[in-house]
Amino acid sequence: MEIKNRYKQTSIGFIPNDWEVRKLSSLGVFFKGKGVPKDKLTHEGFKCITYGDLYTKYNYVIKNVQSFIGFETAAISQEIKYGDICFAGSGETLEDIGKCAAFIDGKTGYAGGDIIVYRTEQNPIAFSYLLNSDIVHRQKFRLGQGHSIVHIYSSQLEKIKIPLPPLPEQQKIAEILSTWDTAIETCQKTIENLKNRNKGLAQQLLSGKKRIQGFNQEWKEHKLGDFIEEHNEKPKATCDYIIFTSSNKGLIPQTDYYSGGRMTQRLDVDYNVIPPNHITYRSRSDDGLFTFNLNTSSSQGLISGYYPVFKIKNGQNLFFIKYLNFYKKKLTKYSNGTSQLVLSIKALKGARFSLPENEEQIKIIEVLQMGEDELIMFQSKLKDLQKQKKGLMQQLLTGKVRTI
Repeated sequence: MEIKNRYKQTSIGFIPNDWEVRKLSSLGVFFKGKGVPKDKLTHEGFKCITYGDLYTKYNYVIKNVQSFIGFETAAISQEIKYGDICFAGSGETLEDIGKCAAFIDGKTGYAGGDIIVYRTEQNPIAFSYLLNSDIVHRQKFRLGQGHSIVHIYSSQLEKIKIPLPPLPEQQKIAEILSTWDTAIETCQKTIENLKNRNKGLAQQLLSGKKRIQGFNQEWKEHKLGDFIEEHNEKPKATCDYIIFTSSNKGLIPQTDYYSGGRMTQRLDVDYNVIPPNHITYRSRSDDGLFTFNLNTSSSQGLISGYYPVFKIKNGQNLFFIKYLNFYKKKLTKYSNGTSQLVLSIKALKGARFSLPENEEQIKIIEVLQMGEDELIMFQSKLKDLQKQKKGLMQQLLTGKVRTI
């Protein structure tokens, strides 16, 4: 009864009775960006929006523009005004196609090639949210054309239908979603600051340039072999251990890493067993940056035979993971090879480093872990905010929840 009385069925689904379904062609005009070659970008001058920036730097709104062009380039480029909406005219996948954001950074700017500009008298922020909603995304997906590069054109965008709220409600929707955007942006900046702080703190503590209060004993030089105990174990044919892939984000089950894509068959390669709390690294590297990872799971796993496996005798696995990854560049001098560098477990054990005593290793990790825990807390908060905003968009942009 509520749906019947307050909502109506349309070609794009149920919408409130006082909303309209409108094509973009009836609400504004499209025109093409031009100019702004990469070699003409400067650090000051006139603000400009490039295709690459639109994809990587802006979501929903364009502000804090960091790309500029000079007077001569601006003279041959397309000027845009406050509130203009910039569409990406091409993308690598259909999911990418037609991403857009509203320009709200000053009175004027300039749009480069492969950007389609839309000018409307509607609320630009609310409109940008609408044009990035699921209802519109499904239409843009169908309109995308091409193969390796997918293209979309203004003649196609003109046909897109949107659920159009009255202007006062557009304003209210923009205010609500902008509040969440501000919270998300603040959280993202905090995360970036924490990452930089944690990185700097790790550099200070792991190099001994900064000492934890109560520890002033000089670090002693050791062979890593004084702490490393090799683990050489091959799997039985009948074992069903998890197969791990080593990445910059740690050891990841191969089934998660490839997400249904290429998988290595068990019989195709040689494997090493990696028990819990054991460390591994790829012994061959093109760039010489050998990354060390710890099996933090409670289960035995398998890793490619190119990955030696070892444990730390004093049990300070977390300290040595941090320490070895911090000094990975220094480890290249212990490797062999030309086009591809090889760091054997024997060479790793022979590497010499200055190390703190066991008690200081423990304290260093405690301090670094507190920083990591704080970072994780804000990363979790960011996910919650993004999830909340997605839910709000689904409710507000379809009229399921009204603001006035």
